[in-house]
Amino acid sequence: MDPNLELCRSLKHLTCTERRQRLQHLPPEEYARVRIIVEREQEAQKLQELIAGRDLIQMALTDPSEIIACQSLKYALLGRTTYKRDEDKMVERITNSVARTSSILVDYIARFDQSPQPFRLDAWKLVYCDVCYVDGGGLQEIYEQRLREEELQTPIARARELVRYNALRKARRNAKWMIPAIERFSDEAQAQVDQEYRQHMETLLQFCQDERMRKNILAPRRYQETLTRIWKWVSPAPPAWIQKILEAKEQFGFIYYKSREVEQRHGSNWRSVWSGINQHSLQDRVGWDSIHCQGHDNWMALHRLETEKWPTFSPNESMAEDDDLRK
Repeated sequence: MDPNLELCRSLKHLTCTERRQRLQHLPPEEYARVRIIVEREQEAQKLQELIAGRDLIQMALTDPSEIIACQSLKYALLGRTTYKRDEDKMVERITNSVARTSSILVDYIARFDQSPQPFRLDAWKLVYCDVCYVDGGGLQEIYEQRLREEELQTPIARARELVRYNALRKARRNAKWMIPAIERFSDEAQAQVDQEYRQHMETLLQFCQDERMRKNILAPRRYQETLTRIWKWVSPAPPAWIQKILEAKEQFGFIYYKSREVEQRHGSNWRSVWSGINQHSLQDRVGWDSIHCQGHDNWMALHRLETEKWPTFSPNESMAEDDDLRK
């Protein structure tokens, strides 16, 4: 018997505040223990009621729209937990706190081309496995099973692909490129790289007294550089037109004209309006910065070369505006 747990279960119909008041006699650690157990049970029960005995694989293969619209059903099909506390703790543990939530982890690996982060091998495997919940050391077995399922294109593999969102698809693609190369990178070579880097950085960090900070600065950065080199090796080259810009080091961009309506409404404040448009545009909008550039250095070089030109447009009032612009 666990009387504290049974008491907490009996109070789950109350609000969080009311429950906390009724359990205030418990020490904080004990209250946290029983509360988390009950919350997990409630999440599991809600998920069972939501699934209602339905076959999620068949649902996704027939019409994935309901699963895509419901995060809990999507997570169940992908093998993820719906209890965020457990998922975040797992992500933080497997990534050594480089990422603290699943959304940050997926976003980092999806954008690895632009902003590399020092993720160890298991973090890449976790993303390939859709950030499925791993309680303990079973990640390798799950990873190998997912590889087999994808190779055979089993119903569960096809169903998962139908409900994944774009950032997760991109992150899994990146992980699929990187995992075999990271596995081939020998421990001895990595140790030598780390040792050389530590020797180089020690002179710069001689005034840093915080040992934990020293370790954080020394360990990840060199590994991040190693991953960047691996990324350039395993990922495809940028499109030819991007390579041409990088080699020529010449400015590139677009020529813009303001329409009559824009000039009338915002002519005196156009710079501020245009800045707001750019800041609030969707991240996945079509543009060169959404194209694979084979590394952060190339991406930054393109940013430095990007330009905009706004030539003065003198409209011909006797013509339709579209015809005038084309002329």
